[in-house]
Amino acid sequence: MESSEYEKSWKGYLENTHDKLVKILLPDLSEKDTILDVSCGTGMLASHLIKREAPFRELVMNDISSNMLKTAQSRLPSDPRLTFSIQPAENLEFGTNRFTRIICLNAFHNYDQPTVVLNQFKRILTPDGKLYLLDWNRTGWFRLINTLIRWTGRETINTFNLQEITYLLEKFEFNILYTDQWNYR
Repeated sequence: MESSEYEKSWKGYLENTHDKLVKILLPDLSEKDTILDVSCGTGMLASHLIKREAPFRELVMNDISSNMLKTAQSRLPSDPRLTFSIQPAENLEFGTNRFTRIICLNAFHNYDQPTVVLNQFKRILTPDGKLYLLDWNRTGWFRLINTLIRWTGRETINTFNLQEITYLLEKFEFNILYTDQWNYR
């Protein structure tokens, strides 16, 4: 999907989820933070953070789609704290204990191997680091959307409900500090 089409198709959902995550993330950031936005898409989250003058030392914008990354690069101002990377979430070539914050926003359902991805997150996150995972699931109207996407075969849809993702995160020894579940609109 083209990046402009992506933003138009999912406009309301993207605005809602980005706003929700920014409200949680902003009070938690400091000038010392090194952040990985693992599937940054078109750079909407970074744009929100920069507009709100969020403190951080470095923000690595990663996505598997060169088209999405190009849109992110054109959207964002020149800032020495921003770098761009194109790596699959299942095979992140960053050093161990590299990031104090990892953001996975609206993307976890696209990963073919979610346990491999969580292993990568665990490896590259500092011992006191935090993972922010916000994604859709199989409840409410998402059941219909998941089915429609599966029928069209356009992308991987591997969703979890809150109990399943909590169990999976605990299995990988993530200490869960906050969970929430809400319906879009």
